[in-house]
Amino acid sequence: MYDLHQLSDATSQITGEGLRTARRRLAAADRYDRLVPSADAAQALLESVVLTALGAGGSAHRARPFGIREAHPVPKQDRHHGSELELRVEHPADIQALLDHLPYRSRRGPWRGTRGLMVQAVGDSLRFGLRDWGYDKRWDTSEPRVTVALPHEGDLPALLAAHTEQILAQAGTPCWDAAVPEPGPKRTEPSSRSLLRRLSPASVLGSALLRRPRLWDRLAGHIGIMASPQTDEDGTDWIVDRTVNGDCYDEGRFIALLTDRVVGCGLILLDHTCAPQECIVRFGPTPSPRNDRPGRLVVRSRRVSPSPSTAPTAPKAMIAIGEQRATSRPEYRPRPLAASRVRDGRVILLITAEQFAGPRGYLPREDLARTAEQLAAVWAAQGRTTAVLRLPRDEQFSMTPLRPSPTPPQPADPPVWQPLRLTPAPGGLWSGEAGPGDAGQAAAVSDARRRFDCTFLLSKEWEPAIHALGELADVTLLLHPASPYPREITIAGNRPSAKTISLTASEAATQWRTEELGRWRQPVTGLLLRTDFLKEEPPLDDFDREVEGNLGRFGTPVIGRCPYSGHATHGPGLSDHPPTVLDPETTELPHARMIRAADELAEQLGLFPSLLPQRERETTAALS
Repeated sequence: MYDLHQLSDATSQITGEGLRTARRRLAAADRYDRLVPSADAAQALLESVVLTALGAGGSAHRARPFGIREAHPVPKQDRHHGSELELRVEHPADIQALLDHLPYRSRRGPWRGTRGLMVQAVGDSLRFGLRDWGYDKRWDTSEPRVTVALPHEGDLPALLAAHTEQILAQAGTPCWDAAVPEPGPKRTEPSSRSLLRRLSPASVLGSALLRRPRLWDRLAGHIGIMASPQTDEDGTDWIVDRTVNGDCYDEGRFIALLTDRVVGCGLILLDHTCAPQECIVRFGPTPSPRNDRPGRLVVRSRRVSPSPSTAPTAPKAMIAIGEQRATSRPEYRPRPLAASRVRDGRVILLITAEQFAGPRGYLPREDLARTAEQLAAVWAAQGRTTAVLRLPRDEQFSMTPLRPSPTPPQPADPPVWQPLRLTPAPGGLWSGEAGPGDAGQAAAVSDARRRFDCTFLLSKEWEPAIHALGELADVTLLLHPASPYPREITIAGNRPSAKTISLTASEAATQWRTEELGRWRQPVTGLLLRTDFLKEEPPLDDFDREVEGNLGRFGTPVIGRCPYSGHATHGPGLSDHPPTVLDPETTELPHARMIRAADELAEQLGLFPSLLPQRERETTAALS
């Protein structure tokens, strides 16, 4: 259901990896919602130190951003601890910039370099690391490593030996050998003297930039780029200075990629200010409970006068944001957000009976999103554009109605849509969050109808007015755990033995609805029963079909069933989303059942009628 060539192409365009290397790495992955894995805390801190050294260099000898030709993430032995990084730089001068950051003790005066940084020769490469006292050791951190090599054979150990001799000639004592223990400072160094302390709050940003170095030379008019941390009273920011030759800063494309969560960094756009000669864009990382001062990313683009030595470069395609390939290769169609065709898509409201149901009717809000993503992924892989629209969560639920505002409500902006997966053309899978208030919900639903063929609308955690949301949707589905229909009940009386009574189909439907849905009275289109993905559900017999017929008479018909793949595993380097048919198929994932459930649901609801004749032709051709 996924296109590994598309995924590897989109990744290699940003990281610089070879197509074979990227394809081999992605083929071993189990999730395709984040193609460039993130680093843990210690690894991100080391990568920020490396970016500080490489980002400060000039562009005289550089043909690639930061002098990096390739950034290759390598999974660690313990997959719960993120990934290491292998860098392939272009010029030995960039290696020297890294060696200049190695710590050494001078005869007189303070320490030089970055205290806590280590290096050792491994074959023709250099492997950098950090002392164990240089970072905060947690359960989710392991020994950080960054391996640096040249594109062709180069004697990097000889370069390290020459640097060591230079330090010794200056009466210095090298302190970067991992085999020689170094106890570290006796007291906490001030942040002005410790690069590790300055970079620690914003290490996630530095790591995200280092792992995607080839983003910048795909932009129009690229000449050079530098990156450096800047510390003030608000924390540490990363300043990226771009030099552009041409009439366009191309800020729209790198904003789209830096805010992308699949291949990009997943940042949040804070503000954007453009002038004739300079463009400044500020980003912020996703809020984290561990860090209340995560820093910002500031991209400053400066325009220079054209010259024969700096001819404007043409932009290169980025598959990650839905652009077409070069004409010499097979093309991908643009993403639906870039298309001019206006759709009249369907909206499905997916709710759960948690606030009205009995003791067995509880389903958390996350189950709604995971089920919606699984169904939408099936339809996206079949060539449809689908989306999952979330409504904002209420901070506090109150039954007291709000007083009317004295000023008329302002029109709400449509939501910002983010891709959840890269899907084979022409399909698409997106997510967005509606603005606050009724106006924000209405604007988001209207925008979703125009952009997508089908949209799942997820209700708030506490939403007493389900019928009001139902007016915005075409279909209202109640997601509920599947359970067997009762065929008999046991009555315990005064006698020693209990009495068992067989139930009719009507009585079984009444009993099941009372136990499972409790006092549910809201009108719905039907029930979507969530089955267990570990075991195949037995087929329905005549009694079960008669029970479901009676459930339809009670206003809750069973529309379909969908396998649920369980809770997603959270943690560094792991996905926050459930597996879908756009992820690799393994023995644990019910891909065939997910596809069958989505097809049956689409047929019951009358979605995508244009696909039905095509499926009938495919079935007839297969039988013949």
